[in-house]
Amino acid sequence: MKAARALPIRGVNPDLPVRANAGIIIGVRLAELLFYDRIVARADEVEALHAMRIAAKHLRYTLEIFAPYYGKPYQTAIEAVKQIQEMLGRIHDADVLLPELLNHVRSELRFSTVDQLHGRWPDLDGAAGLIGLCRDAKAERRRLHAEFVTYWKTVKDGAMFEQLWEQLQAGNHPESKASTSLSPNAVHH
Repeated sequence: MKAARALPIRGVNPDLPVRANAGIIIGVRLAELLFYDRIVARADEVEALHAMRIAAKHLRYTLEIFAPYYGKPYQTAIEAVKQIQEMLGRIHDADVLLPELLNHVRSELRFSTVDQLHGRWPDLDGAAGLIGLCRDAKAERRRLHAEFVTYWKTVKDGAMFEQLWEQLQAGNHPESKASTSLSPNAVHH
């Protein structure tokens, strides 16, 4: 699955109330995040999980911009999306760390005939330590991913996304057809 770009926002109308336009914008950002639901459990989807983090970031910041126009339950959604973004960020950090550690292992083990002629040998103890760090980083990445899958399921089972969608629709101006034409499950990248 290739990472998707943020969708353009269509249907915003300056003549409508802020909440009506907020519903349109937040609805698109919510749909972008939910697009990645199908890959959440697949730990090998490194690029898609990173793209999901970016979608969560876009949704979070959009929610924060419009927070003054919504009630306290809206804050629950902001906190949940922030948690999703942070958890995916830790997974991404691990995805970046492991290849870097492996590169250091390779450089520790690399030596040439010239090195051998000069009595320079690879630092096997250093390489062994780095290999241990690689194992730890890989195990931590697996743990972080499993934790994220559990949290995502909890948020979905708690119907947080549906409640947010309903709250957005309740605040939309009835004349704004664009605000009701895109449900959280309607985005296809």
